[in-house]
Amino acid sequence: LYFASDMPGGFGGSDIYMSKLEGNKWGNPQNMGDVINTPGNEFFPFIHNDQTLYYSSNGMPGIGRLDVFEVDVNNPETPKKIGYPINTEKDDFGMIVSADGRSGYLSSNRDKGAGHDDIYYFEKYFYDVKVMLVNSETGGALEGKISSSIAGTENVISATESGSEITFR
Repeated sequence: LYFASDMPGGFGGSDIYMSKLEGNKWGNPQNMGDVINTPGNEFFPFIHNDQTLYYSSNGMPGIGRLDVFEVDVNNPETPKKIGYPINTEKDDFGMIVSADGRSGYLSSNRDKGAGHDDIYYFEKYFYDVKVMLVNSETGGALEGKISSSIAGTENVISATESGSEITFR
């Protein structure tokens, strides 16, 4: 069970905690630590079946006042900013994601809603990308590494052999 609470001993106003069901009783709440929690407020946790924790925070830099972040609870490194259009300059919170990870719901007080806090449906779009490294002058196939750069960090996606094509999503 993941929940938010302002109980004493936390890192900020409201923190994310976890408790395990032990037989027919809930165990003692465990604070999720300072990687997830900040001196600000963390709210609305949702744990996906792939062990991704989605929650809202106003204690980390984001787009708006209350933004949705995600982190792998088995390897909690810096929480990932989800970005626009999930997060806006308004409060965005209470995100839940379908079992297959392709759609979900989100609450927000963004402009042009039906009321103060509204529920929005979203779908994630995935694309298959085929890549082959070629010499720009000759058009011949090359060996090499395919990498991506997100927020200033470079990740090698795959290494290729001459003439091989890589498909990734």
